[in-house]
Amino acid sequence: MVEALAPEINGVHVLPFHPSSSDGGFSVEDYSLVDPVVGSWADVSELAERSRLMADAVVNHVSARGTWFRAHLDGDPAMADYFRTVDPGTDLSAVVRPRPGLPVTRFVRSDGTAADYWTTFSADQVDLDYRSPDVLLAVCDAVFRLVAHGAAAVRLDAVAFVWKDPATPSVHLPQTHAIVALLRDCLEEIDPGVVLITETNVPHEDNVAYLGTPDRPGSHAIYQFTLAPLVLHGLQTGDTGPLCRWAASMSLPAGTTAMNFLASHDGVGVRPAEGWLSAEQIGALAARCREAGGVVNEAATEAGSEPYELAATWRSLCEVGPGAPFGDDELAARIVAGHAVAFALAGIPLLYVHSPAATGNDVDRAARSGVSRDLNRGRFASPQEYLERLAEDPVGSRVWPALRSMLSWRRDDPAFHPEATQELIDAPPGVVAVLRRSGIGSALVVTNLGGGVQSMDVGPGWFAFGSGEAADVVLELPPWSTIWLRSPSPRALVSPR
Repeated sequence: MVEALAPEINGVHVLPFHPSSSDGGFSVEDYSLVDPVVGSWADVSELAERSRLMADAVVNHVSARGTWFRAHLDGDPAMADYFRTVDPGTDLSAVVRPRPGLPVTRFVRSDGTAADYWTTFSADQVDLDYRSPDVLLAVCDAVFRLVAHGAAAVRLDAVAFVWKDPATPSVHLPQTHAIVALLRDCLEEIDPGVVLITETNVPHEDNVAYLGTPDRPGSHAIYQFTLAPLVLHGLQTGDTGPLCRWAASMSLPAGTTAMNFLASHDGVGVRPAEGWLSAEQIGALAARCREAGGVVNEAATEAGSEPYELAATWRSLCEVGPGAPFGDDELAARIVAGHAVAFALAGIPLLYVHSPAATGNDVDRAARSGVSRDLNRGRFASPQEYLERLAEDPVGSRVWPALRSMLSWRRDDPAFHPEATQELIDAPPGVVAVLRRSGIGSALVVTNLGGGVQSMDVGPGWFAFGSGEAADVVLELPPWSTIWLRSPSPRALVSPR
């Protein structure tokens, strides 16, 4: 399928492909195996030869039904220190957990004794204890196995939680950052070309910290979790101020980058918008999610339960808001406009497989499983079915060609290199204007996320991507439209409005 979408799509991120007992693959039973339902290690290597492969390393926890934890419960001395217990009565009120309730589950060992084990995410996902050097070495071995089978990038799932201290929030602790830095050092020895990516669905400043410092580098890239809720807020309200202020403040260490995306298998995280959106504005996004048939998952914090993520597809989230219901053209335009912003900003764009196909919530799947995230994790029977949807769906057939054109433009223009400069230009309400510059030219992407017609003076000297025609000095921007312009001058300017 990747070949059919090339060259605009040149890589694939595969979610965990090990045997798993729950959570869509994220409850790994055995790191050394590939689930035979999806293939073999030879298939992983073949996929890596055909496309840039990003593989998931689930580093915080393993399955409660997996080989490691079963051996631990059976008293295997090699596994004695792999998992952390919590003494009864321990005060865990300070611990941040992305689920309601306390992060412990009681298990009975084979000898009849019982203990409370740290389970940050679910009772089927038992956290590893990185105080044991054996655990660190075993996880390194799992990561290195992915690289040995061709992974060009490794994504560290839920890495923010790997080190525990009951007296603290147990997230982003110094030891956690040290583990990330160590993994990077090891990978650079094994294969310097491998990109290490941290998946930390947390507020912006905490997220950026995983890139490390010049003296102690961390990951090579972060997931840009703040982007999606701010774009969604702009689409829902026409208020692009928070999005523009955040993008204008973006500064990453040299040699690092961000993965820009709007949707993922986990929906849209809203905690990363803290500090950019008010609690009321985040609450409004949650209300729109429910209106769209989605579910708002909550996290346990010191302040109580708060919205954590919106479990819904990007299409479903775009179907609600002022002016709804939207026709096929309008809905497609809203989906494309949001992605135009993600593609224009500095970083590497990622597309969740359901977004270009404009897939709606999989209500039946979520009802069968009882898992809210399954609303956003629909299945296609075959690659051919997916490609047919791109070509034939009333909305998807409008979305994918537009996304494909924008990806082609940014791929061929050095102004969109991840380290090319970026500037947010003053623009009318509801409009996001991103100016990118390389040493040989400039690019300007102007996107109207609002529902009204806007105009913007960009000055002379700009030419349209695609046609190459000279652009008007004053752009007319219908609702949910995007205009991509280029200039041969690396010092191109935009007129103030």
